[in-house]
Amino acid sequence: MWSIYASEVAALIDKHVWQNKYETIMKILDRNGHVKYESRNTKAVKLVTKKLELSTSAAPLTTVKLQKAVEKGLEQKKLSGEEAQIVLSQAVAIENQTTGTHAEKVLVKTEDIKDNNRKLYEEELSENCVLIGRCDGMRNGKLVEIKRRTRTINMHQVVPEYDYVQCFCYLKLTGQTEMTMIEIDNKKNQRDTTIVWNERRWTEIEQAILQTIHALDLLVENERKLHEFNAAGQAQDWSQCQQVWYRV
Repeated sequence: MWSIYASEVAALIDKHVWQNKYETIMKILDRNGHVKYESRNTKAVKLVTKKLELSTSAAPLTTVKLQKAVEKGLEQKKLSGEEAQIVLSQAVAIENQTTGTHAEKVLVKTEDIKDNNRKLYEEELSENCVLIGRCDGMRNGKLVEIKRRTRTINMHQVVPEYDYVQCFCYLKLTGQTEMTMIEIDNKKNQRDTTIVWNERRWTEIEQAILQTIHALDLLVENERKLHEFNAAGQAQDWSQCQQVWYRV
């Protein structure tokens, strides 16, 4: 049984402009016991929390703070040169992640959002695929998903397709017919968008998921192809992963 997270679906079906499809596949293969994989970002966060002893939840970790912590870690021999490079390569991503987490916590309080990330939902899409998701909470009885934007929000911007896909996954998981996506930016601008269930749109998403699941089945059934894909993934050679994937 393949387990797929709602936050992964857009990347998995080629709808995400920031998340890499093939790294997402590596994570799914790892989670389902077919390979061993740890992303560079995960490695960096572990180094930050365990060796540099910084919290990723108490307050945002700025790039400057991380750079200073890495310099100190090198001086005190807490980090090797290679480990320092891993952290520095992910500094911007960690800043964005921790800033987003902090912003969400503030918004949960100010908007009186209940059950923040508490309930895990599951839905079997086929006999060998289960969709899993944990929404950001409930406000006035309606599902809420919070997104922090690095760009300034204006009312004329279109909500990204990958966020629609994730929200549709939550609607499917919960059986709700609509939910609210709250976007916030660094200037504390906020925009609320109502996402309404559309059966035709979900069918397109579900079919794309199941097509990818079929390809995953074929990949793991072919030991040589799986070995090639894993070797390229471990090297983060995503173009090679793509070539192997298209030959499955």
